[in-house]
Amino acid sequence: MKKTILITGILIGIFIFAGLLIKNRDKQSQSTVSSNSVATETATPDQKVDLETGVQKGQLAPDFKFTTIDGENKKLSDFKGKPVVFGFILTTGCTPCAEEARVLKQVQDKNAINVIQIVVSSIEPKRNIENFKQYLGGPDWLMTYDNGEELTKMYKVRAVDTTIMIDKDGKIIYRDDGYPARADELEAALRTT
Repeated sequence: MKKTILITGILIGIFIFAGLLIKNRDKQSQSTVSSNSVATETATPDQKVDLETGVQKGQLAPDFKFTTIDGENKKLSDFKGKPVVFGFILTTGCTPCAEEARVLKQVQDKNAINVIQIVVSSIEPKRNIENFKQYLGGPDWLMTYDNGEELTKMYKVRAVDTTIMIDKDGKIIYRDDGYPARADELEAALRTT
């Protein structure tokens, strides 16, 4: 009986989240991320190109501030010089999100990357997030809530289990929208930098 109630609650949460994403889709497509240009190196050292800030592959990832569940204040730009992968998960009970966490851990074990997990559900108990981090992630994983869905809106996330990887210079080199990432895809993206 308790299991049925739990499953029903999770499904209701998923439907509410999906409804909110659809409702905000038009607002998100109208809002734009600031278009700051930054000079970066191309294939030849004497050439420079300006990359636009945005949320798609090939663009510079917008900076954001967040507070970890441990109370640390961080910014995405704090990790400049090292690749970062961050994933948007609905809840710690999301099966595809848990599978993807295992993949992220596998990639992290082979490569020097930072992992940030963004929990979209603000009602997820902290102890569940700590357990998720302990059993599926690593001690250096940063876990944060997306209070007010600010990051979800900024990065135009339309499906749970969205993963974004940026290179050491802040450029988005991988993005999936709602399907679990595969280790080979993430590692191939890392090799492009």
